[in-house]
Parts: sequence; C-alpha cells; structure tokens
Amino acid sequence: MFLNASKYIPHIYEKIWLHLRKRNPNKPSWVMNGVIKDCKDYILKQINEYNPDNIVCTHNNAGAVVDYLKTNNLISDKIKTYSIAFDYCLCPYWETNRNLDYIVTPHEFTHKDFIERGFKEEQLLPFGLPVDTKFTNFIDKKQARKELGLDEN
Repeated sequence: MFLNASKYIPHIYEKIWLHLRKRNPNKPSWVMNGVIKDCKDYILKQINEYNPDNIVCTHNNAGAVVDYLKTNNLISDKIKTYSIAFDYCLCPYWETNRNLDYIVTPHEFTHKDFIERGFKEEQLLPFGLPVDTKFTNFIDKKQARKELGLDEN
C-alpha cells in the first residue's frame, strides 16, 4: 500500500504523512493499537518460548508491540529492548517505541525529532546505518556502464 500510494498519489500521500507527523504523540493511534492487538499474543508467545536477554526490533511496528508488552509488565524488565530507526526522517507513530531501552538512530541530527516525540537523549544511540563494504567500493562510471550494458554516454 505504501509503495503504491507514494508512487501513484504522491500529493495525497504527502498530505496524509504531514498530518500524521503533526498529530499529538501522546494520543493513542487506532492504527498502532490495531497492530498491537493483532500481534501481541504471538510475539509474547515467541518471547516466552525463547526467553531472550535482548530483543532487537527492526521496524517501529515490532517496537510498538514490544513496548506494549514491556509497559504492561508482560515481559521481564531484565530483557533489554532495542529498536532500529532506518530512516533519516522520523516516521509517524515512532512514539509507540518510547518505553524501549534504546533506539539505534542513523545520525545525531535525528535526535531532535525523537526528543520532540517524547524520547530521552540517553535512549538514543547514534550508531548509523550498517553498510556492507561491498557497497562502499569505488567503481569507475565507465566500467559500471560497461558491466551493466549501458551506453557509455
């Protein structure tokens, strides 16, 4: 849905995005409440079966569910909880991760947005985004065009 909305109706998607960014972060969201309701029992079962020392959430929706479980004392306080922000722009609904222990952020400049959404500075870990070294190798443009079968110009 996200991809189609941003591709085919970007002007409408932008208005919705901006509206959601302006919403009160302390007001419950029916969208996120639905995600939590749909997933909490399954995730709690998995946590209880595995008994982890740490939980790393790679999406804010997963973080919202773990936050709910933690806030409602359904998982042990001994379990350290993390969420990873993969965007340089804070998505709507990130406030649903406020009660996790840590948020790995892509850069310090994102911290202002997190703090405005109710996070504490000590929760925010500006570790950056991991990038495999194969993506950091320099490739000459002419060579790349040749390898891809593109016109040199």
